[in-house]
Amino acid sequence: MSEFAVMLLAGLAGLAVGLGIDRLIVRHAPVRAGHGPRDRAFTVTATGLSFALVALLCLRTGGLGVTAPRDAPLAFGLATAALLVIAAAGLALTVIDMRTHRLPNAVVLPALAASVALFAASCLAGAPWSALVRAVTAGAVVFTAFALLRLAGRGAMGGGDVKLAALLGVALGWV
Repeated sequence: MSEFAVMLLAGLAGLAVGLGIDRLIVRHAPVRAGHGPRDRAFTVTATGLSFALVALLCLRTGGLGVTAPRDAPLAFGLATAALLVIAAAGLALTVIDMRTHRLPNAVVLPALAASVALFAASCLAGAPWSALVRAVTAGAVVFTAFALLRLAGRGAMGGGDVKLAALLGVALGWV
């Protein structure tokens, strides 16, 4: 399959996922003036574009240095899916945080669990286990560091920020 076709499919999947993200945003960050068609269009379009860009990034970097599509296509697809989960959660959390200054557990924790599960499945399908160990270790280290920062600076950072740091640590550790 061509690079363009993969990007197109990822972008179309992102448009569909964007509708779910829009509902998630409305549930966790209602606005007084309402959530109109322009807001929905922005969310859906941003999700579609980000999915296409994540797919392109994974294709162009040979699976972000972990597994190449032609060497282990299932492992590559699962690792890419994990990164797409993180991108989708990031979009939802950005809007929710801008509106409410909160990062709800109902978004952060499932994204963390799903990404770790998808990375583990990628390892079962042929990606190196060292990548999963590195990802989980990075997530734990970043979580601990942010938890200590939260304890040291009362009120400067919330629990959602600490859990989001763990999610981002897992992603960066994988890469």
